[in-house]
Amino acid sequence: MALFKRVKPAFTLLETTLALFVLTIVLAIPIASFSQFNSELTKTTFLKRCKVDWYSALLQARISQKPIYVKFLSYEQRIEFSSSVYHESLQVPSRLHLETKEGVTISRTGTVKPFTIAFTDVQTHKKISYKIQFNWGEVIEK
Repeated sequence: MALFKRVKPAFTLLETTLALFVLTIVLAIPIASFSQFNSELTKTTFLKRCKVDWYSALLQARISQKPIYVKFLSYEQRIEFSSSVYHESLQVPSRLHLETKEGVTISRTGTVKPFTIAFTDVQTHKKISYKIQFNWGEVIEK
């Protein structure tokens, strides 16, 4: 009785390596795109929240009849709203750099002197400014 070796078709090491290489490239492209999309979404969400928190602080100052101090802590990349009855802290995402360094006081009537909150997008080097208008604290995006 003769023993016959059956040759089973299989992938060679080279074919397997090439298939894994192509698969890695195909998967790397969407991951890089997702990372960029996520970074942009984080930036947009932060800027909207910054605006909402500003208006909340104005309203809180009017309601409580107490001034609110706004500190721009550029070395910590944080914005702090604080008074005896109100405290909110907003962390600036790593994609943005907080340029504003001086603080401002929202009066007990909800008014504020004109000033600008400035950020720089680290990836695109684009400047983002929120101009605060006289008295009412209206935010104008630029």
